[in-house]
Amino acid sequence: MSFLSMNGQEEQMSPNFIFQQKNIEQEYIGVGYYKYYNNALSMRSGNYKVTLNAGIVEQGLYDGSSLGGLPILQNYVGVEAEYSLNRWIAMYVNGQYVDAPFYNARSEITDIYMNPLFAQSGYNMGFRGEVNTMKFDLGVGSLNDTQYNISAPKARLNMKVLIGF
Repeated sequence: MSFLSMNGQEEQMSPNFIFQQKNIEQEYIGVGYYKYYNNALSMRSGNYKVTLNAGIVEQGLYDGSSLGGLPILQNYVGVEAEYSLNRWIAMYVNGQYVDAPFYNARSEITDIYMNPLFAQSGYNMGFRGEVNTMKFDLGVGSLNDTQYNISAPKARLNMKVLIGF
């Protein structure tokens, strides 16, 4: 079981540009968590939207096996392009680069390294949408090994369905 929470602020810079600061948290009960401290600049034109992201991601395991219980802090940058097909479904492509930990302790983060539950470098593409109280995301993606410079990406299928009450 996991919990996702998001809070932040948004400023409309012009009719087509929005600047956002968000804190996005994902918790996996009994396993670990990650938190994005995110700054984003979005541009919208018609059905197109492009977003640039940058910030710090904090990750950790609850059993304290990574860095003696200290959170793992990493810089990241990302970009996403989205095209709205209609008012309830959109196509997207995105990518992000997550840098090595601030502590330069790559050998001590093997439990979250290349684990798709945690923040990783990679890219995704797919469809997302919302119908009444149901949100969905279906696509394909790849995790890229940027920390050890091994060029064998791992492909995966992504599927999320959220049903509101």
